[in-house]
Amino acid sequence: MRFDVAFSWLKIEKRTPDKPHIAQIAEALGITTEEAFGRCFKVWRWFDDHTVNGNAKGVSIKTIDECAGLNGFAKKMEKTVPTPWLVISDAGIKLPHFNEHTGVTAKKRALALNRARKCRAKTVTQSALPEKSKSIYKISPPIVPPKVQAIYDAYPKHVGKQKAFDAIAKALKKVEFDLLLERTRAYADSVAHKRGTPEWKFVPHPSTWFNQGRWEDELEKPTQPAGRVPARPGKYAGR
Repeated sequence: MRFDVAFSWLKIEKRTPDKPHIAQIAEALGITTEEAFGRCFKVWRWFDDHTVNGNAKGVSIKTIDECAGLNGFAKKMEKTVPTPWLVISDAGIKLPHFNEHTGVTAKKRALALNRARKCRAKTVTQSALPEKSKSIYKISPPIVPPKVQAIYDAYPKHVGKQKAFDAIAKALKKVEFDLLLERTRAYADSVAHKRGTPEWKFVPHPSTWFNQGRWEDELEKPTQPAGRVPARPGKYAGR
């Protein structure tokens, strides 16, 4: 049995239940058109699951009737006009136009057509926008909450702005604004001496600092600048 999750469906036109073929089958068997359509669907599903090209060699009318759940159903599908919906022969039973409505080929075509329709609809929608609206949409910056902007401005290194905004917004869900702003300013003061030195590259990006909750870390203490030796009490100290 062929089975592929991506193609475990049938391509049915919405006008199929109203086709003359359905009415002919229903009238011939004394059933409703809804029932006739439902039983036809069972037959189509059987061919889709058990055949590659709609040609069921060695299959008898009885098999199709059992599939449809009604004796004589296969013969009535064969008698539809202007085109038969089944071709019955000694070799087996064939479903005409199999690749138009069932099978992997038809489903791939249906999916491709659907993608093309969506693409065209998207293009038409975008082209229908006024030029002014399109230009505003492209150049308008995102609105940043004032608290997020204030904390970003307080941080010593301004890189990766959008990621920083996102990280700050998440941090504000965990800690109060005033405390986070205070800790951010304190950290900025603690690393201010590194600006313009090789150590500046070790100051983390704002997104990293806020995502890792670094405001809870102990602040760095400025190191003694190179070349300066702290004064030590000498023998003349206190004189």
